[in-house]
Formats: sequence, structure tokens, C-alpha cells
Amino acid sequence: MGNFFERLFLFKPILTREDAMLAIRDAWRVCCFAAVVNFLVAFVLGWPLVIDAVLFIGLGIWLKRSLSKIPAAIMTFIGALSFLMTLLSELHIVNGGRNTFLAAVVALASWRAWDGAALIASLARHEHDQEGLAS
Repeated sequence: MGNFFERLFLFKPILTREDAMLAIRDAWRVCCFAAVVNFLVAFVLGWPLVIDAVLFIGLGIWLKRSLSKIPAAIMTFIGALSFLMTLLSELHIVNGGRNTFLAAVVALASWRAWDGAALIASLARHEHDQEGLAS
């Protein structure tokens, strides 16, 4: 069973810079997919969902270009909040969206992007420290 989850992109361990870059790329793709879904649903349910679509695209672009932990952390927070709200909506506690699976995928991909961005920052800091020791 462990091999099955390790093959899924959301559960692969992030050990190298290449793994981190793949996690960030995957989060970018998930953000684009979530934005398209939100934009299409906005035609049916109302235009406030366009704000979510623009937010996902904006954060995805920021993450992909900067490789920073900040957009990844914001995406993780929004993803976790979306997952919580859709879960509460499924339980009929609040009114809201019902796409719990998409919210869970966004939350997991964002968490992996944050983990990848943290690894990239750590490796860059380590390389900078090594250069300082060499001189």
C-alpha cells in the first residue's frame, strides 16, 4: 500500500531540489485546475467565485516565479480553509461549496509546495553558508 501512495504526486517524499521543483510545479497545475473549475462554476452559481479563480492563478504565478514560502503558505491556508468550509457544508452546518475532493487536493498540493519551497530556501541558505566558509 505504501508504494501506491508514493506513486501519487501528492504523497511522494520531497528530498531533493528536483523533488521540490516538481512539488511546486504540481501545485501550480492544481491551482490552474482549481481556477478553471471555479471560473466555470461562477457561470452557474455567481460571480463571487471568479475572485477565488483569480486568487488561485495569482498565487500560483507568484509561487512558480519566486519559489517562495509566502505564496505557498497563503495557498495552504486558503486550501485548508476551503477544505474545512466544504466539509462543514457537506455536514449541513454552513452553506457553501460542496467540492470537498478538489479542496482537499488543493490543500495537499499547497502543503507540498510549502514543503518544497522550504527545502529550496534551506538548500540556498546552506550553499550560501558553504561559500562563506570557502572564502
